[in-house]
Amino acid sequence: MLFGIHTIAWGERVDLDTMLSEIKEAGYQGAELFQHPDVFSGGIDAVVRAFQRHDLTLIGTCAGSFRERIDLVREYSKMHAKPINDPTTPYIYIDEWYPGLAEKALQDGFRLALHPHMYMAVQTLKEADDFLTKHPRLLFLPDTAHLTIAGEDSPRRNDSQLKGDSTGLVAAIRTRWSRLAAVHLKDWCEEVGWSYQFYGDGFCPFGQGNVRLKEVIELLWRKQYRGWIVVEHDRAENPKELAGERLNWILPHLPPSYQPKAMGTEHA
Repeated sequence: MLFGIHTIAWGERVDLDTMLSEIKEAGYQGAELFQHPDVFSGGIDAVVRAFQRHDLTLIGTCAGSFRERIDLVREYSKMHAKPINDPTTPYIYIDEWYPGLAEKALQDGFRLALHPHMYMAVQTLKEADDFLTKHPRLLFLPDTAHLTIAGEDSPRRNDSQLKGDSTGLVAAIRTRWSRLAAVHLKDWCEEVGWSYQFYGDGFCPFGQGNVRLKEVIELLWRKQYRGWIVVEHDRAENPKELAGERLNWILPHLPPSYQPKAMGTEHA
């Protein structure tokens, strides 16, 4: 199990070395890039070299347009002398389908990761499964909060409906195990409501919301998950502090005997 963080909490414009240094100091091994490479002096080349300099893995990217994400991963692959389809090459985050372009990218070996996201083109598991069924090479990037908001683990259901890993959020991950690109870990409080205008205000510190984070972590540990858990929170006054707090919440929920494992090419 490897721990990464989404860099959206640092905002659109940030000093790259400062951000990566804070991520490393907080205890993470990698990051999913939110910022467009053009905001950094040196562009894609500077981004790739900065990750190397800080001994961090570029897990995936949602920066820029679909074509720009392709360019970033292609450059990363060249600089690391790894094939595009290598499991340690960054995945490309998508929350909608790009007809023609997406099919070509999959054929070329790019690791596209479909992320169901509220109020985007793909929101529900059913919508995601339509694409996953049609495209066997497409990866699945579940987000614990967005799937909960979408109703896969509705807080309105009673506790008896949410026990174990046979239903809801936990089952969504377990039954798509072989397709996981990573797991976005995020909590959400239902009190703000489900409307487009307000739902984003419900993202909250781990353990304070309605998402079954403990059960997700337990599933990943039990099945000896060797991939990435990506911590995410949209906004933060102090992203470095937030990064440390989130990881400090996760680790005590793992067994004392737990030891991080190197990323493998297959999930257990």
